[in-house]
Amino acid sequence: MKSLPILALTTGITVILMSGCSHHIILLSPEDHYFLGNHYLDKGENAKAKEQFEYIRDHYTLSEFGTMSQFKLAQTQFLRKNYLEAAVDFEIFLEFHPAHKLASYAQYHLALSKFHSIRTPDRDQTMTREALSAFNKFLQLYPDHPNFDNALSFKHRVEDHLFKHDLAVARTYYRRHAFDSTINRLEQIPQLAHEQLLRAESSYLLGRSYEQLNDKERALEYYRSVSGVSRWVEKARNRMKNLD
Repeated sequence: MKSLPILALTTGITVILMSGCSHHIILLSPEDHYFLGNHYLDKGENAKAKEQFEYIRDHYTLSEFGTMSQFKLAQTQFLRKNYLEAAVDFEIFLEFHPAHKLASYAQYHLALSKFHSIRTPDRDQTMTREALSAFNKFLQLYPDHPNFDNALSFKHRVEDHLFKHDLAVARTYYRRHAFDSTINRLEQIPQLAHEQLLRAESSYLLGRSYEQLNDKERALEYYRSVSGVSRWVEKARNRMKNLD
């Protein structure tokens, strides 16, 4: 079959017109696929964007468009709220391109992806620890990044989430009269937690645990440290009255 001349369009799309065929065969360059991917991404058509970036990644892996598409794939998964998949794609990008100009943004969004995958305090906290590690790495590597303050704020939220897990475990220990274990689980929270309510409840439970162990001095120390506006303040004051 004889082909007609190849037409190179100004958009970068190459069109081959085949004689005897009822349709045109359109061959897109990596740049064209990348352009389409960004076009779909801007329109919020994330599934279509994903298809374009996957094609470039799989067929032009070693090109800059292949590299950029790996980042865009991760970004697309993040925008679709597929955070576990986004984390995997950002990790792949960083593994193969740790010095790329987008590495800082990849590290930040890797941490965010893990943050959004965190489970409730009563569940396994593996992802929470991974999120904390990812934020710590970002803060260490990119102290001048425009997202530094945001990352620091998220880090504090992750740390408090881990403390809430410790508090949940400590409550169980206390109900079982395992007061030494309760203390071991809580002793860092009043000094390190960022949420006042978290510090207050932990201090109160520490006071109760020391009171159960007949250590009046340490119990009073923790009761006095309960501050803020919460029911724990009033409960601590009542316990102090009982110990006077």
